[in-house]
Amino acid sequence: MGQKGGGSVRLRGTLFHGLGVGSRFTELPWAKEKLKQILGFIPHPGTLNLRLDRKESADPLSTIRSSPGHLMSPPDDSSCAARCYPATIAGHIPGGLVVPVVDGYREDVLELLAPVNLRETLDLEEGDLVWVEVFVEGKRGIPFD
Repeated sequence: MGQKGGGSVRLRGTLFHGLGVGSRFTELPWAKEKLKQILGFIPHPGTLNLRLDRKESADPLSTIRSSPGHLMSPPDDSSCAARCYPATIAGHIPGGLVVPVVDGYREDVLELLAPVNLRETLDLEEGDLVWVEVFVEGKRGIPFD
């Protein structure tokens, strides 16, 4: 499942509905600006949530989590910091993985961003499988923080 090579990790997860927190985060002015700098686009509001099979994805997840990514620090303590990693979703859609820097954040969940509504663009429904390639080293000439 998790093929590593060329500075990237490939994972597959099952789509599920999140709590709606991703849409609030992607609408914060400071987050929008930082995501545009890192990913090259302003994300569609919200995140696509994937749940990974921890048994099959433990090594790839540890590879991602051990990479520094791009740190996104809020200007105040009204929201949490996050790490962002460029990604490609379903083999062709530019995107990003956002990992909130929060104690107790679930390690088997991926929160994906894209410039389009991924559910509509990929015609996804709850329980569908989605592939994502996460770049754990700099992409498009942007060094990691």
